[in-house]
Amino acid sequence: MVTDRGKVAGVITDRDIWVALGTRDRVASDVTVGEVSSKPPVTCRPDDEVRVALKIMCRERIRRLPVLNRSGQLQGILSVNDLLLRAQHWDGANRPGVSYEDVVNTLVAIGLHHVKPKKLLRVAA
Repeated sequence: MVTDRGKVAGVITDRDIWVALGTRDRVASDVTVGEVSSKPPVTCRPDDEVRVALKIMCRERIRRLPVLNRSGQLQGILSVNDLLLRAQHWDGANRPGVSYEDVVNTLVAIGLHHVKPKKLLRVAA
């Protein structure tokens, strides 16, 4: 959700919608976006290192991260898939910033809700 001034007010994903509909005893037409979206939104900056974004995704257990400029305006959305497509291959192909292991460890942390992320990852080590 973005305000009239381009500021991110909240984030909602398809998963948020399905979880909300599955956990509320209400029909979909009675549930609003405002009830389901994450507020305040978890974000990063365009000049953050990739490992910082991975740490945030891991800690918050999210797959998509809004990227805001210094004025708080939305510049884009960074996804785990974006990072995976640019990850360093085992054969040493030059793709800067992040390894496949870093991205896979982040996905594992996002998926394991019963384990604390700090015990799983070395992403920002």
